[in-house]
Amino acid sequence: MNRKAFTLTELVMVVVLSGIIAGILSILIRQVSDVYTFVRVRGVALSDNRLAMNRMMREIRQIKSSFNLYKAQETALRLYKIDNECVEFYLSGTELKRKGGSDDILATDVTLLEFTYYDTGNTELTTPSVAPDETNVWRILIKLTVKKGNETVKFQSQVHPRNL
Repeated sequence: MNRKAFTLTELVMVVVLSGIIAGILSILIRQVSDVYTFVRVRGVALSDNRLAMNRMMREIRQIKSSFNLYKAQETALRLYKIDNECVEFYLSGTELKRKGGSDDILATDVTLLEFTYYDTGNTELTTPSVAPDETNVWRILIKLTVKKGNETVKFQSQVHPRNL
């Protein structure tokens, strides 16, 4: 017997199998897309905010002397650097700001900025001494949390100002 056409059963089987394969492929494509978005968003958050953290650390290291720390709060820090520039880091809404010679936005989408101060014995200071008195701060721990899209990225670093 010579067959020149497909039976209805064969056509239904082809349609069902094509549907199953298309469903599996769409799931895989969706997962790849989600991973790409995750990596891209996290990468942007890491690079942008690593720069902000590095800038804060670099400027904190440049404090002029132990008499030049003017504000040492949990959410704000103000000091005079060796070049006599007054610099303050603080959170305004969701923006990490640097107030100095010019006002700069160091990072956006910030949900937490926290400074913790320690003395020479590595004891946490609840109320650090600030100018006009000599400061008792020896080390500063900085915590920064940023939310980009659905991703939350946490940064933490510590710095010892050179002239303290």
